[in-house]
Amino acid sequence: TRLLGVVVLAMSALFVGTAAASGASFLDVAPALFTPSVPDGGGALVLALVGTTICSYNLFLQSSAVAQTAERGGRRRDPPSVRAQLWWTRADTAGSAVVGGMISVSILVTAAALAERGAAADCIAGHACTADGVAALAAGVAASFGPVASGCFSAGLLAAGVSSALAAPLATRYALCGLLGWEPHSWAAACSWALVAGGGALAASLPALNPLAIILFAQVANALLLPLLAGALLLVAGSETMMGEFRSGPVLRALGGGVVAVTLALSLHTLVKAAVFAHT
Repeated sequence: TRLLGVVVLAMSALFVGTAAASGASFLDVAPALFTPSVPDGGGALVLALVGTTICSYNLFLQSSAVAQTAERGGRRRDPPSVRAQLWWTRADTAGSAVVGGMISVSILVTAAALAERGAAADCIAGHACTADGVAALAAGVAASFGPVASGCFSAGLLAAGVSSALAAPLATRYALCGLLGWEPHSWAAACSWALVAGGGALAASLPALNPLAIILFAQVANALLLPLLAGALLLVAGSETMMGEFRSGPVLRALGGGVVAVTLALSLHTLVKAAVFAHT
């Protein structure tokens, strides 16, 4: 847990630092946050950005961690204790969302600054899903902002890969434990973790496969599953029978419903466009 936290914080600092070194102003980006638009052919990329910012498997990670903490306590907590824990959980969730958004915005700002300067133009123009495209982007960062920024960018990509390589297998392990009734520290759970981690590492290392295309596909899949998982979570959180006095209020339910509606609309839009493209 500590290693994952350090890696994510380092990744955040490196990507934000690279964006700052690009000379771009975040004030120029702010208006677009409130007037979003999807360019032609950009539906899948927008969906992938949603999938990588609001990762579906984070729901498994957080819920399993909370459940294990409650089990280790060995007793039912009184409402004041639960309310105090919920306050910290909300603060943690809000902080994580802000950090995740900053990372995504920083990467986009850096890429836009490179495109404006004409650096790594081929990569920005549509070849980012190749190993050569990433090398061109790193070279563009070095040419425009210096070798220090290029090193920060490369280290940020490494940190991003390490964090995902740790989190995704762990989430799978927790999900299987919940579905099949395994103990979290059983051999079966450990084997499921190793199988997912090893399979991902193997897929990324095979020369015949394009690792970035696999990443894009995986994040789109995350976003497609998000409305289903978030919708189920919304129903449970708003149920007075299951949650009692801790059920979500009308404002939170409305906000959650908006998130589900937006992600569902993006998913349907992307799927319809893909079906039309495949048919033609």
